[in-house]
Amino acid sequence: MNEMIERVARALARQYYKYHFDRDHDGDWEDWTGPARAAIEAMREPTEAMTDLIWQETADPCWRENAIKAWQAGIDEALR
Repeated sequence: MNEMIERVARALARQYYKYHFDRDHDGDWEDWTGPARAAIEAMREPTEAMTDLIWQETADPCWRENAIKAWQAGIDEALR
């Protein structure tokens, strides 16, 4: 199992059980791998605000496109 998918699946399971049953429980986290993958995939495209912030931090206009590529590469790795 991919580490990031498991991490997100466990977090989703904990939130679900806490909200619905008032207890922290991630024992059934495997059932949450599909939603976890979908959540990570939804983050593949950085928002304009995220890209702007990266550009402000670097002050290098060439970095804007590189920042997007780096972000997407990280998300792709999280989904492997």
